[in-house]
Amino acid sequence: MYDATKEEVQPLLYPSLEDVEAISYGDALSPTGRSMLNTQKSMVTRASSLITTTRIFALAAAMIIAVLGTSFLDPKSFEHPVHDFDIIDKHDCRLECESRITRKGWHADCDKAVFKVKHEKALSKSRSAPIVNIKKAECTFEIYPPWWAPYLVIDIALISIIAILGGMPADIVFLVDCLFFGLMKVICASCGLEGFASGAVLTIGALMAAGAAIEEIGWLDVVLGAVMGSSGSMTMGLLRMMFAGAAMSMVLPNAALLLLFSPVLSSWCTQQNFPKRKFFAPLGIALQLGGQATLLGSATPMVAKSILDPKVYNLGMFDLTPVGLATALPMIFACALAVPLLPDGTAEHVSNDADDASAQQPSGYGLAFVIQAGAGYDGADAQDVCDQLRRIEGVVSAEAEAQGALSAGSRILCWCTGEGVTCLRRYSAADMVLVNHDDLMLLGTHRRKRHLYEAVVHDDSPLVGVPFNVSTMMLKYRGCLVTIRSKIDLGASIVPGDILLLEAEDAAITSNVWAQSFSMVKMVPGSSPSRMGTGAKDTLRAVFVVLGFAGMVVAIAMGVDTTLAAFSLVAFYLAIDALSVEQMFGAIKFRGLLIIVGCMGLAKALQEAGVAHMMVRKLLQAARPLGSHGIRAAIYILGAGLSTLVSKTATIAILTPMLPEIARDANVSVQSMVWTAIFAAGACYITPFGEPATIFIMKDGGYSFGDLAKYGLPLQIIHGVVTVALVALFCDVLKL
Repeated sequence: MYDATKEEVQPLLYPSLEDVEAISYGDALSPTGRSMLNTQKSMVTRASSLITTTRIFALAAAMIIAVLGTSFLDPKSFEHPVHDFDIIDKHDCRLECESRITRKGWHADCDKAVFKVKHEKALSKSRSAPIVNIKKAECTFEIYPPWWAPYLVIDIALISIIAILGGMPADIVFLVDCLFFGLMKVICASCGLEGFASGAVLTIGALMAAGAAIEEIGWLDVVLGAVMGSSGSMTMGLLRMMFAGAAMSMVLPNAALLLLFSPVLSSWCTQQNFPKRKFFAPLGIALQLGGQATLLGSATPMVAKSILDPKVYNLGMFDLTPVGLATALPMIFACALAVPLLPDGTAEHVSNDADDASAQQPSGYGLAFVIQAGAGYDGADAQDVCDQLRRIEGVVSAEAEAQGALSAGSRILCWCTGEGVTCLRRYSAADMVLVNHDDLMLLGTHRRKRHLYEAVVHDDSPLVGVPFNVSTMMLKYRGCLVTIRSKIDLGASIVPGDILLLEAEDAAITSNVWAQSFSMVKMVPGSSPSRMGTGAKDTLRAVFVVLGFAGMVVAIAMGVDTTLAAFSLVAFYLAIDALSVEQMFGAIKFRGLLIIVGCMGLAKALQEAGVAHMMVRKLLQAARPLGSHGIRAAIYILGAGLSTLVSKTATIAILTPMLPEIARDANVSVQSMVWTAIFAAGACYITPFGEPATIFIMKDGGYSFGDLAKYGLPLQIIHGVVTVALVALFCDVLKL
């Protein structure tokens, strides 16, 4: 048995347990306590190993290589033009030039500043005057950064990429870069952090919060179960899954969708006797394909929109949709044809023999559910219902007391983890309830102030040897017993070491009563009771959640500002109590937003120091003989190449500042350059570094880096050819 000191265990105990001296620490750590202690020690180890000797040597080597590599670059290659569109005459153009070099300390020949007015035609919203003439004033002058600035920016950028590949947190690395560039006056003091006020960052955060409200109603799981259905053909099941994933990812974030798809897909593959390693990698690509078709599906187009000057190109909600859908169709079939490149794995055999299932009692928490009269499970086949329940994350097994059609009052026994209990209660509340549902209802309202808690009973607990009593639990512990680990009978006497799963008020667990009864307590994450039920109020609220999201999409399509529409949706969810303030902030992944902010600051430095413009010139020199198609192909190769090393948001943030100049020099539309870059940066098929959700794909599918590269490389090439061809078709031929 693990021997732990009191000092090791104490951080895991309640604040009110200081006076409990007679605890046997070995017993307190078995089995849940030992897991919690190991988790805590693992977190401490990871934190202390953030800066290691290996990383220090790697960064030192990166610095040497970066310095030696940049020393061969010609300082004159970093001279670059600056374009300003908020100028009314040539005199103001010169003043802007002088102000820029005075403010930044850069150099420029302001006598050569060029001011010109362009006359362009644009579509009008009025049917009576569909074409209007627009005057666009432009001020252009060449700027010369100090000799050291571009070398510094290149060196820091390369070192940062290597540091991130070595395991350093990307958000911290990019934010430190921004602060450093501000101190060195490569960018203005506030420019590195102005991403915090970016509409794209705010919109992404708002959509994360809105996603929490959509997930809570549980309708997505119902849709996914219906989509997967049953199929005798692995190819047909694969195609159904990919088309459904691509369609849903057009309006929902990839990571959230993957977490919903994963348990359903794993269980479905098991039931159909299909190897799941043939499904997860295609699912990841399908989600990426759909996510690039609108502004809502992926952060990549949103970041590009925030960086681009709207006067140069204002990316609309559905601008990418024609090319996105046209690209997704052949790519989905290509993914299905390339499935033999994935490892076969071993399909799990599912036994339907009830005697085999009962031969060994599953571990975890046993829950007995009762079918509700008139609900969806009333009259359904017992085996089908159990198969569906086993798809839910954390559910180990599900067996009905009787075979055939279920009826009101029929019982289903499920064994699951603590997280599985939460998922079961959330996704099946309208169809079945726990046998002690009425007892749990006595806890009353304020559901968001209650959670599920796993509590280890210690030797001196007053609960030992006493059968469970509802009234005592309510009055004394301000909670109710849900189940006992490895036991199904709630009336069984409690013994030392039992792990109880209780639903209780958060404020109650710090009381002396809890301290005297339990040696260790752990809250099940996200286990606040769901409001889903059969009541008309809950159903109406769920309908409003769906209608609200659909209304946001329609509003953005009609020209409403994306940020305004997203925040209006969150405000609507808060008003109808579909989302609490705590849920809103809990759903926002702030570290992910920090990465986007940091990438914007790095992109600004690359632009200001002339590095982006130097890369543009080198790119054009290599691709110009091949014409506009060659330039777009070069943009795709650059974007896809970067996204194999860094995140797709970082890639598009680095590429976007270059695109207007590339389009200007190549005499092609900015729109075509932006589309190509977005599709290239968002197509992360070879490595998991570009798309964070791919990490989950690798884990759930059991892939190695080699498996991913073997499957993704030919698909990346196909996607590049299809993307370049379709962008040329829609932009050059059809003039969309």
